[in-house]
Amino acid sequence: MLAKERQMWIMQKVLCEGRVYINAFASEFGVTSETIRGDIRALEWDKRIVKTHGGAMLNQDLEKD
Repeated sequence: MLAKERQMWIMQKVLCEGRVYINAFASEFGVTSETIRGDIRALEWDKRIVKTHGGAMLNQDLEKD
């Protein structure tokens, strides 16, 4: 699976559940936790999500729009 595809799944999960966990996604996609951290960093760079301990959550500023 390509990085952009994983990032789409991560965003969908965050939008539905409000939070994602690195280890759960790493297991689900069969990649390392560092790979998921990289995906989360890319999404955080776009200001779509905010990194948290062990995962990420939706950027609160986006919820206000």
